Amino acid sequence: MTLTEEETYCKPGTLLHYVDHCRTQQGRKLLHKWLDCPPSALQEILQRQKAICELVENKDALKYHDRMIAFEKL
Repeated sequence: MTLTEEETYCKPGTLLHYVDHCRTQQGRKLLHKWLDCPPSALQEILQRQKAICELVENKDALKYHDRMIAFEKL
């Protein structure tokens, strides 16, 4: 399994294919960047872990995001 695949953004068999549940193109690009060049500073790693925990614990925030995207399409 490769981490990412340049020619096809989310090609099956890549780590990105399995972990990319991003809802925006900007999120996908950021995730791709993080997988290609992970942080080495402990503080940055801890901040990302905290952000992930907050998202997992607050699923209502994701529902709100979905509603905003639907509203923008009107």
